[in-house]
Amino acid sequence: MKTQVERLGDVTRRIHFEVSAERIRSEMDASYRKLKGRVRLPGFRPGKVPREVLELRYSRQVRAEVVSSLVQEGWEEVQPDLRVQGRPQVEEGSFDPGTGFTFTITVEVKPDLQVEDYRGLEVTWPEVEVSQDQVEAALRKRLEQASRIVEAPADAVVGPGHIAIAEVLLKDGEEEVAHEIGTAVRIGQDPYLPGVDDLLQGLARGGEREGEVRIHDTSELESLKGRTLQAYVKIHDIHETRAPELSDEVARELGFEGGASALRDAVREEVRRPLEERARHTARQSLLRQIVDAHPIEVPKSQWDQQTELLVLERKVLHQYAGHAPGTLDLGPEVMAQIRDRALYATRASLLLEAIAGQEGITVSEDDMERAYQRIADERGQRVEAIKGYLQREEGAVDTLRLRLLEEKSLDWLLEQARPKGDAPAAEPPAEAPEKKRATRAKKPAPEAAAPEAEAPRKKRAPRAKKAATEPEGGQE
Repeated sequence: MKTQVERLGDVTRRIHFEVSAERIRSEMDASYRKLKGRVRLPGFRPGKVPREVLELRYSRQVRAEVVSSLVQEGWEEVQPDLRVQGRPQVEEGSFDPGTGFTFTITVEVKPDLQVEDYRGLEVTWPEVEVSQDQVEAALRKRLEQASRIVEAPADAVVGPGHIAIAEVLLKDGEEEVAHEIGTAVRIGQDPYLPGVDDLLQGLARGGEREGEVRIHDTSELESLKGRTLQAYVKIHDIHETRAPELSDEVARELGFEGGASALRDAVREEVRRPLEERARHTARQSLLRQIVDAHPIEVPKSQWDQQTELLVLERKVLHQYAGHAPGTLDLGPEVMAQIRDRALYATRASLLLEAIAGQEGITVSEDDMERAYQRIADERGQRVEAIKGYLQREEGAVDTLRLRLLEEKSLDWLLEQARPKGDAPAAEPPAEAPEKKRATRAKKPAPEAAAPEAEAPRKKRAPRAKKAATEPEGGQE
């Protein structure tokens, strides 16, 4: 089988296949021999049906089988040398046992990139400052974990956050609906008698009050939920939750052997960590934006479409998570144009980071994958074996995770090479080639662009023959 690869831009290849007449006849003979052994026709003994009769009744079936087999064989022959992205499209040409068979497969591929000028870029790191107020606020929250229920001061009156120990009598006309001699009512958050707490507020110990109350629909008591009742309440006692003052003893109760100073240092670090992570994220995004803006590469439309679908799904999930009905999400032309722009940016960023990883020898090890599995399991509160099993069952999920880790490692590496804004540029290493114009060019391939050895191509499903199939249109931005 002869093959010729035609380059249609950086991301599209059309492969022309030519099968000799001799090979066609051989394949058809083999197919008819198999058919002859299994068909049963009236008037003929098993295995004795003449070839002419078989051709008359089964020529279309045999032709389809031979075409499918040859397309499969041709695809398997060329696919390992292509970084396939998306579904291949097959177009049949002539099929004649006397002259042979021709067909073409058009497929999108990842561009074969040589990224330049990405070391030593300037990047602004947002300054991270932890104020004393932030530390004190976080420390109060931490101390609240050690809060205790204590009696409120003698002159206290019931207010938000208090626990009122009270007699509660509820009546519907003359009917007594509920009567608690001494029940604890959490003011503002009681699960059983929400609404009664409004009547309790402002009373001191020994105080009593009558009035009409409506039991809120949030009540866990089905017999009372939503009902409007006459109520009588009397306060027996008032409790409150009180956080302890910071001390070495309290700090040790919270697990800090170093006492109050160790707790304060830990809290300060807890406040600082997300701020530093946010600053790092901002710096990485700034760096990535510079690289993407400097390299307006062509991307495979199928990959762009896939990224668009992911962003649409993300928007739908967030919309529903915010409590909105699914049908109320605005995905009109303007919104979709914004999503397409984001998807194009994300696709270019992914391809450029992958190319940089190849140029710098950045790889994802099995240890990296194991740590990622464990992190996902921890985030979801599941066993790591369950996470691994799920990802391995989902087609392409493991490869997608590996690619995401590769992008993360590449971004981290780029950030290490970057210089804070305002610093003098570092001298180029002697091994560097002379400075070139900032651009990303597709490498001039040999007759066929082969996939880099650093990335083994994924096995793709063989295309099905489809008459006059065409590649989907869609311009790059």
